[in-house]
Amino acid sequence: MITSFSCGAGTGNPRPPASSPPRPQGTLAAGGAELRLVFHFTPDAEGGFTATLDSPDQGARGIPVASVALADSSLKVDFPQIMASYEGKVNAGVTAITGSLSQGGMAFPLNLSRPPAPSTVKRVPKPGDIDGDWEGALNAGGYSGTIDAALATIDGTWTQAGNSLPFVLKRVRR
Repeated sequence: MITSFSCGAGTGNPRPPASSPPRPQGTLAAGGAELRLVFHFTPDAEGGFTATLDSPDQGARGIPVASVALADSSLKVDFPQIMASYEGKVNAGVTAITGSLSQGGMAFPLNLSRPPAPSTVKRVPKPGDIDGDWEGALNAGGYSGTIDAALATIDGTWTQAGNSLPFVLKRVRR
């Protein structure tokens, strides 16, 4: 349970706000492969949770969960469709769950945490965003040069196979 939690009606169990169901995720390392797993927990009417599981790297979404048990900080989730279960401990700050996924008689470490908040504003820099005095040097795989203060020209040398040639890049405004 990886969003802001409050204690549910005297149970002592961490609870997410109903408007923001938690979606903890982690990476399972098994058999040389790494698979991202995303849990979708939703509070139910009885004070517990329902859930589904996604495995984006396998193209699997909405894998049903038969049961979710949360007692104090211990979490247990059963996935009969894939013959698996997850057991973990929610940390004191309710920001991560440390546990393991069991399947086919084997247990694999699987630690879950809140995904980073998505960026809501996509910004494209405009020429006005980089106004000011600039100076600097560029050295990139065989090319080295200087950038003029107006950010209009990069003047330098291209070196390849022991030969050097002058090289100039100019900014074209359209």
